[in-house]
Formats: sequence, C-alpha cells, structure tokens
Amino acid sequence: MNKKGISVIAVVAVMLALSLLGIVAVALLGSVSSLGVDYLKARQAFYIAEAGRHWYLESLQSDNNWSDNATTGDRGPKNFAGGSFVITVSNCMADSITVTSAAVVTGYESQSIQRVVSCDVSRGLPTAFNYAIYVGGSIHTQGAEDFSVTGQQKEGVSDFPTVNFSYYQSIANHVETGAYTFSSGTYTGIWYIDGNVTFGSDVTLNGTVIATGNIDMKSQSNITITSTLPYPALVSDGNYEFNNAHNINITGLVFVGADLSGNLLTQKAEDITFIGSVLVAGNFNAQNSEDMSLIYNTEIASNPPPGFSGGSQNIMMSGWKEVL
Repeated sequence: MNKKGISVIAVVAVMLALSLLGIVAVALLGSVSSLGVDYLKARQAFYIAEAGRHWYLESLQSDNNWSDNATTGDRGPKNFAGGSFVITVSNCMADSITVTSAAVVTGYESQSIQRVVSCDVSRGLPTAFNYAIYVGGSIHTQGAEDFSVTGQQKEGVSDFPTVNFSYYQSIANHVETGAYTFSSGTYTGIWYIDGNVTFGSDVTLNGTVIATGNIDMKSQSNITITSTLPYPALVSDGNYEFNNAHNINITGLVFVGADLSGNLLTQKAEDITFIGSVLVAGNFNAQNSEDMSLIYNTEIASNPPPGFSGGSQNIMMSGWKEVL
C-alpha cells in the first residue's frame, strides 16, 4: 500500500474518532444538563414546600379552633413560584397538630419532582393566665367601694380558654353526681360535681371544686378555698354567684363559664379576696360591693393548671423534618 492510501485511512480513522468523541460529549453534556436542571428544580420544590408550611402556620395563628377546622379549612393545592403545594394535617388535638407540606414542580423532560416537609405545632399558654381578671363580656363595678385589682385586667376578649372536664373527673378524689352542698366544715382534695354546687357558711376547702353547673355562695359567710398548685380553685360550667356574701377568701385560679356564657355575680358582697386569677366567659358583676380585692399570682402562668386549652394566639413549632 502506498503512502497516499495510508493517509486517507488515517484521516478517516481520525474523523471517526472525533465523531465518536463528539457524540459522547453531547451525551455527557445532555446528562449533566438534566442533572443540573433536576437539582435546581428539587431545591425549588423544597422552598415551595417550606413556603406552604409557613403559609399554613400563619393561618393557624389566627384560628382559635384549629382542631375543629383542620379537616375543613383551606389547605390547597395552591400554585406558588412555578410549582404548587398541598397541606395535610394529622394528630389533631385541641392544642397540637402535625402539619405536612408537599410541593411539586416540573423537572427535566416534564418529570414531576416532589419535596415534603413536616413539623409539630402546639399552642402557647392561654393568654388569660397573664391577667388578674380576664373577661369575655364586661366588668361592672358601679357603686363598689374599695374595689382594687393588682395586676392586669381585660374585658371583651374573644380568645377564651376551655376546660377538659373529663380530665378533672378522672383525677378527682371525690366525684358526686347531681347537686351537692358543702356544709359547715373542712374539706380536702379535688371535688368533681356533675351538677350545681352550694356552699354554706363556715366552710374551709383545701383543694379544688369542678362543677358542671353553677356555684352558689349567696348570703353565706366565712368561706375559704385554697387550691394546691397547679390545680385551680373553682371551675364552673355555669354562673358563680355570691351576692350578699361576706368574708370570702379564694386562693387559686377561678374559672367561670366553660360554656362561654357564665357570669360572676358579686353584687352587695363584702370582704372578698381573690389571690390568683379570675377568668369569666360572660360578665364580671361587682356592683355595690365593698372591700373586694383581686391580686394576681404569677405562678398561674409559670405553673399553669392542667386541662385547659385554647385561648392563645401564640404557636410553637417543633420536630421539623424533611420527609421526602
């Protein structure tokens, strides 16, 4: 074979080699390009999922009934930043919930790319625990003499907490069905009364009374109730009345009206002292009373009573994780 033929073969071989290299290079570039696109899209999906999570947490911030609304509220899917997210909720309790945000974007060659994040969310302490008097209706003190409040007071509130009566029934030392009267004497422990409660005069209670009905001290005297922290002193699902009563001393949290309509009625009462916090879902009426003082105890907030939920605009997040 002459040199000219060898040169032609060499040129053809080189051209074939270069063509193969070009094909490989194009293939590699295409692969690298697709990987790069998918990586960027995956990051985009992650941030959309995070945006969806924050969007839903903000909606919970202003929802006092999140456990009831969790399955019916707006949870998407929602379009956002070139993709979309959808929220799912689980483990719904009165004051805690698990939120999951799943985002989807379109990747290389129309492939769907998904990222999922979740977290646990819980309510903060009821706002009411920071007040000496916290009232859903109005505070009425017309004609009252020597009426004093040490601590903050607030009326016309909408974020009122609720009480888990079943919890207190389960831990009570004494459970009574129907109306019950505390006659003159000394009592101890947690009392759960499924009905109305009446106090006679000269009663000392070192403990707690939880009543599904009204609590009545009208025209009685010399009643002292001292709770053991963190438990409340008095909880009623109806009204708390002690009109014309005198020398009443209560230490601990007083909760009136778990049905969100109960009133505290103290007209023409004398020598009344509350040390702790008084929460009234309805109205606080102290007209024409004399020598009434309410002194806030900071331990109500630092060592809050169990069994209370809701009534807080603050939420706390924990347990964040990337699911996918």
